[in-house]
Amino acid sequence: MRIGSEAHLTLLCREFIDTHDPFEPEQLPWPELDASSVAKLRDLPFWDEAIRTERRTGAKVTAYAAQESPPLLREAVALQGYEETRHAALLDTLIRRYDIRVRLPKAEERLENAKPVPAPYDDSLKYLRAVVVDGLKPDGPSSLETNIVVTQILDAARQSAASGKAVRITD
Repeated sequence: MRIGSEAHLTLLCREFIDTHDPFEPEQLPWPELDASSVAKLRDLPFWDEAIRTERRTGAKVTAYAAQESPPLLREAVALQGYEETRHAALLDTLIRRYDIRVRLPKAEERLENAKPVPAPYDDSLKYLRAVVVDGLKPDGPSSLETNIVVTQILDAARQSAASGKAVRITD
């Protein structure tokens, strides 16, 4: 069978559609976890981003499916959109099951144009000159305080990745 052929497309789509398991996340046998395991889950910092990403991906794939012209491919891509949306439902169920706190926006996300960056912040060399020559005090994202915090966060992330454990940042 030639990859990319009509037969290949049909086999791929049929396999995906025919083997799909339409389970509901709430019906899964969620395990009882000890306090230490629940604490580790709660300490993970990415739940809000993971849920938003799965919701956005589900919406995008579902919208894309409607544009596919071969009906079988449209059905398979729509099923993948459903699956991505179900990933978000799975994460929603997990956070409710283990009482994980997340920060999700109350309103729908939207894209907005960023405000223009004022001079001298809009050009790194002009900004450097303003600090070094003109005596501008660095503030905001370029301040020493901000960069120390960022370095602490990155160091904690490196330590956490190496040890597999949560690392707390203290003042």
